[in-house]
Amino acid sequence: MKTTFSKSLTLIFLIYLLAFYGIAAQNADPEGHSLRPETNAETDLVHFGDLIDVDVVGSLDFDWRGTLTPEGFLNGVEKSQDPIYALCRSEADIVADIAKEYGKVLRDPNVVVKIIDRSGRPAAILDGAVKSPHRFRIKRPVFLNELVVMSGGITDTASGEVRVYRPGSISCVTESGTAAPDGPQTLTIRISDLLRGKKDANPQIQSGDIVSVLEAFPIYVIGGVNSPKQLSSRARTTTRSRSTSGTVSSRSTSRARSCARVPRCVTCRTAAAS
Repeated sequence: MKTTFSKSLTLIFLIYLLAFYGIAAQNADPEGHSLRPETNAETDLVHFGDLIDVDVVGSLDFDWRGTLTPEGFLNGVEKSQDPIYALCRSEADIVADIAKEYGKVLRDPNVVVKIIDRSGRPAAILDGAVKSPHRFRIKRPVFLNELVVMSGGITDTASGEVRVYRPGSISCVTESGTAAPDGPQTLTIRISDLLRGKKDANPQIQSGDIVSVLEAFPIYVIGGVNSPKQLSSRARTTTRSRSTSGTVSSRSTSRARSCARVPRCVTCRTAAAS
């Protein structure tokens, strides 16, 4: 029964993803460019962990290559009188600031800024009730449903919710194109809403996001049953729990007890066995 349910969830996600890419292909122009607007240019902005190259054409003394300071400034640009802020800024914006600073000692400096290595950016993590937890290096716009399918789909131990934890000061922009908040964010998504295709239930995943498919609390069926086992708490009723553990043992009494663990106490309820 577990295997059938798990295969059904995986099949639903695969069908959903194929339909998603089919619509995207229909919305492409003859040259292959998607007509759907990009969510943001977040991958083109400077992030923590990026390796940045500053080239001043015709002047080797002013060239620089390095990373960012914890405060978001170019680390070690000694030729500049004032620090150059680069975090979550485009290459063109940084060029303007460097040219302004170098213009104090050079005549019309021709500055070129490039992000030459993005591999140091924080990875996005997907774990929990999925078949194959993964770490993803985000290099293009990607959404929750795609990562779930790439991880093999949701297992039958899922509780029905997905939680996305987004640390502050790692992602540069939100899906609406506005600046990302400084503090951390937590998004809670219902799997049923994701399967229905609700837009709010399929957020764009960004560098540094920690995505957890929450697992249901276990239920332990023990005692006078022929097959004691651990079940998912989605099997809410005592009768269903006993049925999945086989018939009631001949050594059992005529009553069954279910206990729920809550903070600081354990509550129990007794029911007649059938």
